[in-house]
Amino acid sequence: MIALTLTTVLFAAAPIAGDFAVSFTAPDRVALGESAKLVVAVKNSGKAATVREPMLDARSFEFELTFGDGKASKYTAYHPASYQPSTLKGQDLAQGATLTFEHALVIPTAGTWTFTPIWNGGDAPVRGEAKSIAVEGKDGMDSLLWHMETKSGAMDVEFWTDVAPATGLHIANLVARGYYDGLKFHRVMKGFMIQGGDPKGDGSGGPGYSIEAEFNSRKHEPGVLSMARIGDPRERLGARPEAKFANSGGSQFFLCHGDASFLDEKYTAYGKVVNGMDVVDKIATAPVGPNPMSGEPSMPVDPIKIDKATLVPGMRTVAESGAPAPSPEKKDGGR
Repeated sequence: MIALTLTTVLFAAAPIAGDFAVSFTAPDRVALGESAKLVVAVKNSGKAATVREPMLDARSFEFELTFGDGKASKYTAYHPASYQPSTLKGQDLAQGATLTFEHALVIPTAGTWTFTPIWNGGDAPVRGEAKSIAVEGKDGMDSLLWHMETKSGAMDVEFWTDVAPATGLHIANLVARGYYDGLKFHRVMKGFMIQGGDPKGDGSGGPGYSIEAEFNSRKHEPGVLSMARIGDPRERLGARPEAKFANSGGSQFFLCHGDASFLDEKYTAYGKVVNGMDVVDKIATAPVGPNPMSGEPSMPVDPIKIDKATLVPGMRTVAESGAPAPSPEKKDGGR
């Protein structure tokens, strides 16, 4: 592995073993940094049915996600508790029963975010009506930066939500709930990258689930933030990674220390260091010993942890076209 006006929409699904109706509620607008609450409920007004969607265990629900005019991505909202979706079994939904999934999330970039619920509880997916949330900038800031504090110094990383909206949204919300606090950089390679985000601390862990890749054309150059994943052995022969490998990332990430163009369009680049590249340099040049999982000489001898990870207001430095964003006027107290 590199390894708050509320609107409710109802729609009906063709019955599989029941007669389902799904409601979707979300705020029309939120200020940057405020939490947006998504609520999806499934009601069976027909015969009793057995459904398969993990959401009906109040654990996850799938959305089609777009940011602005960008292409659609798959975003799966997960319950904060870690779990393995593959272990969940079908659940009986009695006539008249309603089961609800609630998901509160922080959206890291100002603009229009559109969520379309997709229920996978039956034999065919059922799409709900899309709901757009306008995220408004606050105090002259238009994005949330990932602020990491370490003993080597602090870093601020922006999210490229124009090319990887689901990945940015997923990681930002792990940050918001304190997931990364205390996790170490378990793999550092001078001139290549520094890798962290594993709760086990050896490269084998994650949040208990994985997300779909959002490969894009952004280059893996120094400072770029990218998703770590399981490597496909065929990639060494020049093949593209199979889906099971491409979509194996969960919480592990890496920050490029040098040029890593051989990873372009094979790993999800989804942000870049905007403050603190010198900290990346310090971590990347720390003395290392063998990694207990692989034997690779890449684990810092003196552990380097993310002491605290938070989301702080900032300004995008990359426009949605991929070109540098226009320089904003300086704001007192801005980052």
